[in-house]
Amino acid sequence: MTIGSGIIINITDRTIYFFKEGRLVSAFPVGIGMPSWRGMTEWRTPEGKFSITGKLKDPTWYVPLSIQKKMEMEGKPVKTVVPPGEDNPLGKLALRTSIK
Repeated sequence: MTIGSGIIINITDRTIYFFKEGRLVSAFPVGIGMPSWRGMTEWRTPEGKFSITGKLKDPTWYVPLSIQKKMEMEGKPVKTVVPPGEDNPLGKLALRTSIK
């Protein structure tokens, strides 16, 4: 696959690659979903072509029901919202995409 300008997210190595005019400009680790956990697959990372629709600095993480269920099954406190900060798995920046 060749790319002129844009990004590619490699799910296997959990890295986002930014290309401009056919050259790799930068690469960063990225948080993505998991393929499965105890047979649950609700938080799999979708594959395909998408567009960036928004960028967020210091995002709030609204914990998906599937991950709340995982917390409960592991006997951990169930969180529904994680504010910006050290404990936020989204980190300091988040990208919104054209998928839900």
